[in-house]
Amino acid sequence: MTRKYKKALPSLALFAGTVCSFSIISVRITGMAAWLLFITGLSLYNLVKEYGQIQKKDILTGSILSFLVLPDNAILSIVVFLAFLSAMTILHGTTNPIPFFSTDKANSKSQSCKTLFCLGIGIVLALVNVFLSSGLTPSHPGWKLSYLFSALQAGIFEEICFRLFLFAWTMRLYGNRSFTYLDNFLIYIILVLPHVLLHFPQTLDLMSILILSLLFGLPLSMMMRKVNLLSAMGAHTIIDLIRFIILSG
Repeated sequence: MTRKYKKALPSLALFAGTVCSFSIISVRITGMAAWLLFITGLSLYNLVKEYGQIQKKDILTGSILSFLVLPDNAILSIVVFLAFLSAMTILHGTTNPIPFFSTDKANSKSQSCKTLFCLGIGIVLALVNVFLSSGLTPSHPGWKLSYLFSALQAGIFEEICFRLFLFAWTMRLYGNRSFTYLDNFLIYIILVLPHVLLHFPQTLDLMSILILSLLFGLPLSMMMRKVNLLSAMGAHTIIDLIRFIILSG
């Protein structure tokens, strides 16, 4: 283990502990407000500092994603735009970029197949989610257009702000290094636990946290890292949309 790595590993562990602790404390005091202020402030700081690194394609993609979130929540649509743009300016300069979707002709077919596979996994996870929730929520299948907008908001906002954004800052703090198994373990803690913990504002149900982390948080995080951001957002949207349709009608 090199001296440089010995310095980096504690920083990664400290960052993992910090974001998890921030999630637990903030959700009990201010709900989502503290996270929104934190993400917005850090994004603006980074965009001002790295203004020259902003790419037009990221502005366009961020605008589209923000527009899709707008019908459900105007504030979150702004946060999505800033967080996406900030994260991409960081990741473009690293050895571990997260593509939105590869447009490279050599990889587009493979990317399309992998993305469709991830969307299929999203359907399976959605059915698992409905099964787990059916005992707590009566089933009243139905359809409203608002379900689609709410699912898009959850899939886009949560994947960008609690996975892409945190991964980007992990790379900035940790640097361009090859990851060990321990590194990846800590990175997945950062990508999974803060988001899962937000779903437990009143109490820390350890079994439920573990189930949500392994069944939903980890697969979505792996989709983002191993395939692309679109696959994670798409699968997440499908999970919530099917739940809304079956349980919220």
